[in-house]
Amino acid sequence: MAYTVCVVDTGSWRKISDIEPISGSWARALNAGRSGSLTAKAGYDGSLGPVVRATLWPLETMVVVESESRIEFAGLVTNAKYSWRTQQVTATLQDIWWMFSKRFLLDNRTSLLTQSELNFGNVDLRMLAKRAIEFGTNGGSAPEYDLPIVLPPNSSGTLNRRVYGYDMETIQDLLDEVIDSDGGLDLDFRPRWAADGSLEWVMDTNANKDRFLEWDLDAADHNVTDFDFIVDGEGIGNIVYGLGEGSEVDMKVHAAKTPESVYLALERSVAFKDVKDTDTLRRRTLGEMVPTNGAIRQISMNINGDERPNVSDLLLGEEIRWKADNDPWLISGWSSGWELLEYSGSMTDPDVKLDFQGREGD
Repeated sequence: MAYTVCVVDTGSWRKISDIEPISGSWARALNAGRSGSLTAKAGYDGSLGPVVRATLWPLETMVVVESESRIEFAGLVTNAKYSWRTQQVTATLQDIWWMFSKRFLLDNRTSLLTQSELNFGNVDLRMLAKRAIEFGTNGGSAPEYDLPIVLPPNSSGTLNRRVYGYDMETIQDLLDEVIDSDGGLDLDFRPRWAADGSLEWVMDTNANKDRFLEWDLDAADHNVTDFDFIVDGEGIGNIVYGLGEGSEVDMKVHAAKTPESVYLALERSVAFKDVKDTDTLRRRTLGEMVPTNGAIRQISMNINGDERPNVSDLLLGEEIRWKADNDPWLISGWSSGWELLEYSGSMTDPDVKLDFQGREGD
């Protein structure tokens, strides 16, 4: 599979030119940001476009990687290194989540920011995430805050969340809360070309849950080139204490225990120093307990992208099924309950790596 690589201007979100990388890496993950890199010959156009200083200048350009049918990665250039001897430039790339970590949720961006207070009332978790994105990327207050993100429809709920300026919370902080809370959501920001040809992102919540891909490892014609099965019990904590605002005897605490756990008691604490509300502390603590109440099963699988299914078939959050009836370690029959968390690749190689995860007992 051949990828098309181009550079986008962050002032207009429009393509500057295609480029031909010597090498490069990219990755996309559910609920998290990922980085990439690109190395290109300076001044060489390869019949596509010259790679000059304006092409890969930090924060002013993004590198977009396309497969046959869609954008797989869009990374902001955050660092560029030029080698005089080889006349090559190597750029470090960060996806849109990196920008979420650089935006505070404030309605007063002056020395009086401690007086800032945002009230997100009568929302559910999806709407809380949407409000964080809306407020932190709204170009109405200042053009430099604008990010072209297509948001989901409005929804309502029973949550009430205040954001105080003195806590200096970022978009990323609120998104992490939505992801990690009890009943939390999966979030993805999918890059795509808008109707007018500019770059934009689509915010998806719990998308692709009804989609699946499968591989029969016993078949003669599968395209799996490697398969690693990992079971990790070191992170288990079946008793979790969430520590909220306050200190000593005045500290807010919520204790959560995994019901009918088969493990010996393994305790851990999680600090939420800015959480003032007891219901928020409860949701955050229960959310922290879920991913550590049992051993984590994770699989890394490499596929040949020149064959189907390939990278164009992958959707973050979809179910991955596999079967290996004649293996001494893997359980026979079709698996289930494995969620695609991440996939990554090279800009110049067809192989794609998939990382997916399930729970013990699935």
